[in-house]
Amino acid sequence: MEKKTIVILGSTGSIGVNTLEVLRKFPDRFEIKFLVANTNWELLKQQAQEFKVKTVGLFSDQAARALRNALGGEYTILSGETEILDFLSTPFDIVVSALVGSAGLKPTYRAIDSGSNLCLANKESIVVGGEILIPHIIRKGIKFVPIDSEHSAMFQILNGYGKVNMKRAILTASGGPFFKKEDVSEVTIEEALNHPTWKMGAKISIDSATLMNKGFEIIEAHWLFGIDYNQLEVLIHPQSLVHAMVEYNDGSLFALISPADMKFPITYSLFYPEKISMPFETLDLKQLENLNFYKPDLNQFPLLKLAYHAGRSGGAYPAVLTGANDIAVELFLKGKIKFEQISEIVHWVLDKHNSVPKINIEILLEEIRNAQEQVRSKYDI
Repeated sequence: MEKKTIVILGSTGSIGVNTLEVLRKFPDRFEIKFLVANTNWELLKQQAQEFKVKTVGLFSDQAARALRNALGGEYTILSGETEILDFLSTPFDIVVSALVGSAGLKPTYRAIDSGSNLCLANKESIVVGGEILIPHIIRKGIKFVPIDSEHSAMFQILNGYGKVNMKRAILTASGGPFFKKEDVSEVTIEEALNHPTWKMGAKISIDSATLMNKGFEIIEAHWLFGIDYNQLEVLIHPQSLVHAMVEYNDGSLFALISPADMKFPITYSLFYPEKISMPFETLDLKQLENLNFYKPDLNQFPLLKLAYHAGRSGGAYPAVLTGANDIAVELFLKGKIKFEQISEIVHWVLDKHNSVPKINIEILLEEIRNAQEQVRSKYDI
């Protein structure tokens, strides 16, 4: 069997690291052609050497120079967005888009444009640019599979049962560390980062604590599956074993249940539509003895409500939402604002936004920068 060529954008992040762990199990099925990171050249060096990847890229020029000094001349080391985008103009069997934030928008678009099949974990690219990317995916006719556990679950359910007579689609959320805590005014950075279920990076851990991450996923689900916002719901499910549910008009409710381990949706996406024997520990049914579901309080999690608003407003509103949230989370992680101020900042920026009559990728990225600059000016940073 001929090996599939694969590119990993964001190989040093949590999804990238888990993807490489999956690929270790299948050395005869995939050949890694390109690894991309932002600044972590030390880990990228280890990955390139282990998997014998001769071409790697770093968005940071300084990190790229450090990697060139460490690796020597037998490797091709691309530096900066332009060189990385040029390399992605070549089609590959699979591109795993796992970059963090809006930095993934242009590389994801370029991968689609080249005709590469896409495994998507960079939710912001669809949140910000779904109105542009999804029609482009359809035009190019590529295979497109989401990696997020919730969207992977919904993808699998809808792939089996479709949307005809669908009543509602439900994304689950762990609720983060604070879903039972009424007063979050004095929570610490350490408390907010202490996610009860998933081990993730700092940014996404804070987004999970505020339920902003789930708000992003609602917008993403709207674009991925063409589901109206009125049919998209969120339920807090602390056990994180049921990842999505779809209810139909006849009263039937289909759920996908799997371990809280990102290697499961990653493996599914890499092999789709093939179903393989999972080389990781699967679910013990005893874990299903107690499953709880709660409706989120939108007063407690105002960012979820703002995400619905931005999604329904369309245009550049989701880009503004993303930009404002990015800088607000950064301020919190630096200790410059309190946890509850994250939502206040995002609300303030959205209120100031004026609708943009026509969008493209450059306009969306500019709106993100504008939102961030407004917050920097307000807080003098």
